[in-house]
Amino acid sequence: MKIAIMKAPIKDSQIKHYVREYYPLDMAYLGTYLTENKIEVILIDAVIEDLTINDIIERLKNEKVDMVGFTTSLDMFTSATAMMNDVRDAINAVKLQLNIPTFVYGFHATALPEQTLQEIEGLDLVIMAEPELTLLEVAQKALISEKGFDTNNEELQKIQSLAFKKDGEFIKTIPRQMIANLDILPIPNRELLPMKKYQSRPISPPEGQIIFGRGCPFQCIFCAPHVLYGYKHRTRSPENVITEIKALQEKYGIKNFGIMDPTLTISKDAVMKLCQAMIDAKLNITWGCYGRVNVVDEELLQKMHDAGCRWVDYGIESGDDEILKKLKKATNVKQGIEKVELTKKVGINPRVNFLVGFPFETKESIQKTVDLARSLIKEESCITVVQPYPGTELYDTCDKEGLLKTKDWSQYVTLAKLKPRTVMKLPEETEKATVEGLEQIYGVYIKRILSSGNIKLIATKLKHTRLRDYPVMTKKLLKELVR
Repeated sequence: MKIAIMKAPIKDSQIKHYVREYYPLDMAYLGTYLTENKIEVILIDAVIEDLTINDIIERLKNEKVDMVGFTTSLDMFTSATAMMNDVRDAINAVKLQLNIPTFVYGFHATALPEQTLQEIEGLDLVIMAEPELTLLEVAQKALISEKGFDTNNEELQKIQSLAFKKDGEFIKTIPRQMIANLDILPIPNRELLPMKKYQSRPISPPEGQIIFGRGCPFQCIFCAPHVLYGYKHRTRSPENVITEIKALQEKYGIKNFGIMDPTLTISKDAVMKLCQAMIDAKLNITWGCYGRVNVVDEELLQKMHDAGCRWVDYGIESGDDEILKKLKKATNVKQGIEKVELTKKVGINPRVNFLVGFPFETKESIQKTVDLARSLIKEESCITVVQPYPGTELYDTCDKEGLLKTKDWSQYVTLAKLKPRTVMKLPEETEKATVEGLEQIYGVYIKRILSSGNIKLIATKLKHTRLRDYPVMTKKLLKELVR
């Protein structure tokens, strides 16, 4: 049995640039787990390798694979909804030209398994939630017929966390329990993907991206980590993480790391133990992570700093407490301001992020967010238009109440430096305030870049920024530069 797992080619150049920054840990974890269990696997990231659909068809022909799967995640914790049209085109081409079994896994497919099967004619199987154990069972049982997966085989129907069609009927098997002990998963083999091609993300290159845990207990209406990994938070042992860090240091010379959990700081006790293990191991590294303002304190932040943490990314989201309540964020504006200052105090750089464009927002609430963002924003931070990604409470509410403008997935893009693609039906005043708010923050963003005086930084940042998408602010900035 030989399996290809891949990220589909992307047509949109701006989205492609953004996606390139994500090292696909989900693919690396899945490929390594299968390999360790004697399943032959090849991983293909068509985005980082600049491959077309024709290129991947030729690669699959040459490799003579038995089945091919596509991720519907950008990385371990980010949905690839905006890529789903590309995934569809790639799968249909593979099925038409090679006629081999196809499957998908990841956030989008798990959130909408039936719809995904309906929309992608060449798709045979959806692997839902954590994919490692499920795909291994599918591969070991080799339940393949001439037409794809043998859906009439009772053994396939017994495998948990699958979705497929049988005689035109949608079948969804019972959910599989989440992996309780994450240490059973082998450390991802970076050699399965062209490691050196991946761009650095938040810290100066080269950066190693790792995870500490899976699962998130919080209930934010716009966020979807629970779709794949559930609400129960589980972590790797500190020893397991240290082993991975040392391996990346020795093999690739990496000294800067990003711990990519949506919220590293869920469990203070677990993070304190991880940081102490880092200190004891004398790793001589710097790293950053994503945190929440309601679960950090000075003791934790100081320990993180002592262990090498140099940035924490906070989702402040809104400058209006009433909006934060509706988002089920379990935070407030005062907390956000205080914890940003506390993070600075211990010597860690806080990065702050905001969301605007919720259907229940008003002009006044958006301006509060813009004002707070302007007072806190760093060059690395951003304010974006929220998108109702499948699997979130926001998506379900908008779908139920008829607030979705479209289900053309290519429009579901959340990028700070691209023109807002609001897929929700907003009150006219809210939509106008959303665009104007982005214009204001975009101006701050560009001014900070220009004021740096760093020509290389300016060129890099502006290269992938669509100035024409923000005509009002761009016009003002150009006038200032002319003066």
